[in-house]
Amino acid sequence: MDDKKIAVDKKIAVLIDADNTSSNFAEALFQEIAQYGIASVRRIYGDWTRNPQGWQDKLLDFALTPIQQFSYTKNKDATDMQLIIDAMDLLYSGTFDAFCLVSSDSDFTPLAARLRQSGMTVYGFGKQTTPKSLTKSCDKFIYFENIVENFEFIENKYETNTYDSQYSNIRRSPFGTWKYNNYNNNYNNYNNYNSNHNTNKPYYQQKKYIPNEVRGYVYTAITHCSDYTGWANVGFIGHYIKNIAPDFDFRTYGFLSLSDMLKSFNSLQFKMDEKLRMFCRRIHFREVADLLQQEIFPEYQDDNGQVSIKEIENLVKSKWNWEEYGFNSFIDLLNRITNINIIDDKIEIKHNSYSSSYSQSYPLTEAKLDDNTRNIIYSSIQENIDETGWAFVAEVGQTIKHKLPDFNSKNYGFFKISELLKTFNELQFKSIGLNLYCRPIPIKELEELFINQIFPKYQDCDNVVDIDYIEDIIKNKWNWEDYGFSSFKELLEKLDIIEFFDDNLIQLKSQSTNEQDTLQDNSLQNDFYN
Repeated sequence: MDDKKIAVDKKIAVLIDADNTSSNFAEALFQEIAQYGIASVRRIYGDWTRNPQGWQDKLLDFALTPIQQFSYTKNKDATDMQLIIDAMDLLYSGTFDAFCLVSSDSDFTPLAARLRQSGMTVYGFGKQTTPKSLTKSCDKFIYFENIVENFEFIENKYETNTYDSQYSNIRRSPFGTWKYNNYNNNYNNYNNYNSNHNTNKPYYQQKKYIPNEVRGYVYTAITHCSDYTGWANVGFIGHYIKNIAPDFDFRTYGFLSLSDMLKSFNSLQFKMDEKLRMFCRRIHFREVADLLQQEIFPEYQDDNGQVSIKEIENLVKSKWNWEEYGFNSFIDLLNRITNINIIDDKIEIKHNSYSSSYSQSYPLTEAKLDDNTRNIIYSSIQENIDETGWAFVAEVGQTIKHKLPDFNSKNYGFFKISELLKTFNELQFKSIGLNLYCRPIPIKELEELFINQIFPKYQDCDNVVDIDYIEDIIKNKWNWEDYGFSSFKELLEKLDIIEFFDDNLIQLKSQSTNEQDTLQDNSLQNDFYN
């Protein structure tokens, strides 16, 4: 059964808080609900002696069942209580697959959470002023601003709960244009609205700034949805984002589809497969910027601080092949790097951008991290280890930020997370192109081997061990070459418990008399059993 069939068959109970919802949103509301299933029950709650938000004229048009609820006390909303009671009755009937709660009132947060707890899909509808507590409690929350044309013009007509008949002749055509039965005040009001906003597009199609929080959702979704080649299915990306942000909607930022929104991101590359499914992956421009800043410019810049494009083209391509990311030429790539100025056939680094901040020197010393932060960093590495045992450092950084939103490597004296990680004694690194990977070195495992087996068995009366004698023994149990160590001595220098007695002899650091006696006892036991 395909998704469309599932959506058509889904029975939905629609419950509208008339006191908090304008009747002029009705048509757009039910057009949106139709995408998710059949609105089998349509109830609207309010004090109908006052015609809340002008809903009386809409009841027959949209087959709404009005539920009368008098206000027993001033400033107390009895409507909410009646809606909640009815929702629970409908839940226990076992008839419905989903609920639509139409309100911007945070009082319905416990109701949405309770319905989801019972296995119901909950769709919320409200304005962008809706508190996060309610939007996060729904499976999906849709803002009226994203589905209603000329939202502000309509919204302003019902600043009070009194119905204003001068707007009753406005109707929306099936093609999304507005028609009027007369062209006097309404026409002028509509034109004034558009002229004030300086746009001919509906509110929800006006391009808006995408907050960093939302960009973070997108990049995190790409990381978690990508395969080993780095490509992520755009459909999976949308599903992942909605799981962590139920109120996410590309229309909020003026886009007609998620793919349109993603295409506005400067750092993404796209492709289609044979089934016309869209995929995207990140283009790591920062890696190219690092390459130019740290290697190319220091060696190739002239007296004016510029570098010849032709001179460095092949050098950059050997380390970061732009053709793999869909760029036709080196110039196309340079045009996408924000901290680069192109001047004729040369480039220079903008001094007011990333390069100037990067030029600060940070000491490559041991980072002063508390135990909790250090443990989170290690767990983030473990979560991103692939089938080869390596973790992509960029993804490790994103996981750390997800767990510790306030984390910033600069707070510890390092410009990048990779610099901070390189101070960890227990990590090994490798580069593939400009991508940096790391993996934990099981140092503790090796230290336990020395403490429990090597020193008890092979130390002499001076509590020292000859490294030439144990080298092959260690290599059979723990091959240091697998972890990038060029020699046994280089490995030993990594162990905090070891110190060199001379060039070929080692001993355990700060051995107390009791520790030495224990090791000697263990040594005697090993000799006895051997």
